[in-house]
Amino acid sequence: MDTFSFIKNIHSYNPCLIKTLCDYIFVRCYRDDKQKYKYILATSKNANKTISELTYSENNVIKKVIIDNNIETIDNFAFYTCSNLNQIIIPKSVKTIGSFTFAWCLNLTHLTIPDSVENIDPYSFTGCKMLKQISIPKHLASTINNNSNSIPKHTKIIVR
Repeated sequence: MDTFSFIKNIHSYNPCLIKTLCDYIFVRCYRDDKQKYKYILATSKNANKTISELTYSENNVIKKVIIDNNIETIDNFAFYTCSNLNQIIIPKSVKTIGSFTFAWCLNLTHLTIPDSVENIDPYSFTGCKMLKQISIPKHLASTINNNSNSIPKHTKIIVR
């Protein structure tokens, strides 16, 4: 199904759709059989393969995000204050995670950073009060330690 035919089936009040269309980012919002918002597939049609700054910020509808395999950068504040976001799947194509990307995602509990990520900017996890565990590749251990003021003290950091 192409993006625009899919859009016809999405509720018009969906804030993630409005923001993403304005930013040339397209999103597919999947619903369960009760027509409840289930998850989104975030993808980019722009040449730089980026989920742009503030794309999904302040969206209290999103609960689960699957980032498409064509994304290389998740820009600053991309998911900032997505208060109901509890799961995000980051593909091996992602190389950079910007500042405050997941800040104040209050319900995010677990996160796995793929080995492909070369850089995590400061304050990416500020205010993630429910973050119980983050799994990171060994080459990012010093970066995470430098970001330690943004990761809740109770969060278990697994270096693999």
